[in-house]
Amino acid sequence: VMTTFFLGLAAHIFKTKRQKEIKK
Repeated sequence: VMTTFFLGLAAHIFKTKRQKEIKK
């Protein structure tokens, strides 16, 4: 369960970073 949560969190952070880069 912890691994799944970590993977989801990492994916969310990656998406946010990508969105910020595109906005820039």
